[in-house]
Amino acid sequence: MTNERQWTDIVTAASKAPSIHNTQPWLFAAHPDRLEVCTDPERALAALDPTDRQRVISCGVAVEFAVVTTRAPGIRRRGGAAALRG
Repeated sequence: MTNERQWTDIVTAASKAPSIHNTQPWLFAAHPDRLEVCTDPERALAALDPTDRQRVISCGVAVEFAVVTTRAPGIRRRGGAAALRG
């Protein structure tokens, strides 16, 4: 299980991921056993990214930043897959 302080560190790192025009189009929800990452439709750029492709890629980068952070000392991690919901 991951505690609140660890989730804060993980989300802080994930939030520093590069994103389409620096929109940071993600939403995080931390639970004791997982971190949910969803795309934020309010941060969509309809004219520049009409298919939301770049928004989803940006969220994927944030997920990868979170995964890398879980490998940091002091973060206990159990196996599991990351999922992206939009």
